[in-house]
Amino acid sequence: MAIEQDVLDIYKKHSTIELPDGVVVDHLNGIINLLRPLSEVFMRQEHDSASRFVDAISSTLDLMAQRYSLDGERINFGLTIDPTDNGFPSIGDLMVVAREKEKVDEIIASLPTEEQLVDSVRDHIYRGNNPVNSQNLLRRHRYFSSLKETEILQPMHISDPIIAYVGKKIVRYD
Repeated sequence: MAIEQDVLDIYKKHSTIELPDGVVVDHLNGIINLLRPLSEVFMRQEHDSASRFVDAISSTLDLMAQRYSLDGERINFGLTIDPTDNGFPSIGDLMVVAREKEKVDEIIASLPTEEQLVDSVRDHIYRGNNPVNSQNLLRRHRYFSSLKETEILQPMHISDPIIAYVGKKIVRYD
């Protein structure tokens, strides 16, 4: 945790901006569209750990876009970016997704099943009632189900070693 706190302290020294609601999903999708070809290049060159790392970044951003686009909700985070870091989401935003992943089983257990929610939406429509609440719950259920099944980028991602060039020297991150 000390390393995580050091990163947060460094991060706080940088200027960040919060994106307006209307552009968050498009911004995240733009980054994802740039990363997917990079993952394919790594796969072709048989750099599996690098490809998995880029895939984890893309999956995390995709989940953030899903999370942010839940209708009528803007809970747990507003997307902040560091404009000096190619507009990548802040570590705080990544930590929110990681914390939700830690609690995903508890959250899913608190929601009705997907089948119950689909039936509820259908019943509301047949009765001429507004199904918005059931639809929102269904979106939440699908988001958390996706979160449960997806490998995400962890703050201070620890998995296969990552090799990087820092200046003129090679650094291994385990």
